[in-house]
Amino acid sequence: MEAHFWNCYFILILFHSIILASSSRGVISNNNSNDAKALLSLKESIDPESSLEWQIGTDVCTWHGVKECLRGR
Repeated sequence: MEAHFWNCYFILILFHSIILASSSRGVISNNNSNDAKALLSLKESIDPESSLEWQIGTDVCTWHGVKECLRGR
């Protein structure tokens, strides 16, 4: 009986961990999308020749010139 309790407890903890991880990823992804839009708007005014190869759909933390990406932002 005790083994059954620990198995259920483990499955419950695992389930909550997966839910937490997937919800956090969505928040970061949404924030990166908002950051990308803001950075692209700034880019229009400071890079009229489009020498920076920034594109929507890529991680803003990997864009040339973007620094200090903390916690995915």
